[in-house]
Amino acid sequence: MQKSVLVLEEEYSQQPIDYRDVVSSYSAIGDVGKIVEPLLLDVIDQLQRAGDPGRQAPSGFLESLDLGDVAAENETRGLRYYFVKTAQFSEAKRGMARLVVGRKGAGKTALFYGVRESVPRGHDHIVVDLKPEGHQFTKLREVVLSKLTVGFQEHTMTAFWNYILLCEIAEKIRDKEFGWAQRDPEREARFKRVMEVYSKQVPADVGDFSERLHRQVIRLTDRFEEVRSDESWTEGLPTELLFRGDIRTLDDALAPYLSSKDAVWILVDNLDKGWPTRGTKSEDILILRALLEATRKLQRQLSQRDVSLHALVFLRNDIYEHLLVETPDRGKDTSIVLEWDDEEVFRELIRQRVKASTGRNESFEEVWALVAEPFVGTEDSFRYLLSRTLMRPRDLLQFLQRAIGVAINRGHARVTGADIHKAEESYSEDMLLNTAFELRDVRPELRDTIYRFASRSADLSAGDVEAIVKETVRDDTDVARVTELLVWFGFLGVRERADARARYSYDVRYNIEKLMTPVRTGRGLFSIHPAFYKALGTVLQ
Repeated sequence: MQKSVLVLEEEYSQQPIDYRDVVSSYSAIGDVGKIVEPLLLDVIDQLQRAGDPGRQAPSGFLESLDLGDVAAENETRGLRYYFVKTAQFSEAKRGMARLVVGRKGAGKTALFYGVRESVPRGHDHIVVDLKPEGHQFTKLREVVLSKLTVGFQEHTMTAFWNYILLCEIAEKIRDKEFGWAQRDPEREARFKRVMEVYSKQVPADVGDFSERLHRQVIRLTDRFEEVRSDESWTEGLPTELLFRGDIRTLDDALAPYLSSKDAVWILVDNLDKGWPTRGTKSEDILILRALLEATRKLQRQLSQRDVSLHALVFLRNDIYEHLLVETPDRGKDTSIVLEWDDEEVFRELIRQRVKASTGRNESFEEVWALVAEPFVGTEDSFRYLLSRTLMRPRDLLQFLQRAIGVAINRGHARVTGADIHKAEESYSEDMLLNTAFELRDVRPELRDTIYRFASRSADLSAGDVEAIVKETVRDDTDVARVTELLVWFGFLGVRERADARARYSYDVRYNIEKLMTPVRTGRGLFSIHPAFYKALGTVLQ
């Protein structure tokens, strides 16, 4: 009847010759998947050949497929076409929160650009998008902040940020609104007043934001040295002396001009760039706290002129944890947590990118059938890819792009299971190397720690992990901290039972205490994340 047939038999026995060829015997339940795999692949192949021919991948489909860059910084134009509008995006563009929090690679920068593009065009809104980097404040910390007590450090830093934000609003007006201001005499007069004040403080030829910020840091530190050399200097005076009325003068000039605006948006990303993961210093958190306080202060200033100000600061989640620890009145800043814990959102991410580059606007299932074979072994191919990531868009895009590259090199019309296995080798090596570098940034001696897990079983007891960690860390207390660090990074997860799915830090919103409890009470095992299996040669039982 031309049907695909398989008969399963528990334990082996001699079968009649007329159907001996279709009987497969097994002694362990784990063998069934391998036995069934050829049948499944044959059935799926027949179904697709008999179905809609339009679902077959056209010639050159993979070559025409462009999934974009894995880093949002490198694809700001492409994001306009395939940005996924999640619930977090809807919440952010309402402007009620002050913080967007997410892991490295979770899409914070993509959301930054998404919110920026969502603000209505025209002159009723001003959008100030800033990308400072933490290291730019090194000189300020060394020369100014180190000479002040904690209270005056925060006061001075808040004033500095307040001034920077006012300057950047003025810079945006100078850059975007000259022609528009000429259309109305009253508006032109207010515009000229802003330019008159601002140009005395920041010349037009200073350059981009990084250069302007660097100039302001130098300007402030030079003034501080002048102030300190004065015999009448006391610690209570520096803020007023340092800024010499610049803040008040600029605020007075800006306020009348902004009174005709509906809203001002301030978006700040990359502030924590270069800050080590889970290795942030109190001085860095001071810079962040002062920025948040400055946005609140500016919000109060503008509200008196009936102008709405919305400020969003984009942060890594480890920085946010540190901020909560060092903030006595925590909870006054609403945060949006950017987590990707729904498989359907990842499916939509891929569907939108396929649509943008190929024009195919079918359902995910139809689109995915053009991209890849449906199974890797007996596992759904998309779910297989996703399970090898740390549930970050960057990881999924990187893995899938590697697999597409392998398929193209092998002349395949779509990605096969064998292509995915081959791509996984290089992808897993990259994941291991990147994690090792991140650990090194926190603790230099930990770079080699994860390599000690090579050729081990996927599931390890607490004693096994302790023995491995002790090869690079001797102190018992430190062993516990390093183990928690491996769990926080997602390298290790916890499996409560042998037949249960291992859970990782991203599954519990980085609540490490919750994740570690089964291990500490003797009810769980550690489990190496599948993303690292290939690179480590992990033994699967």
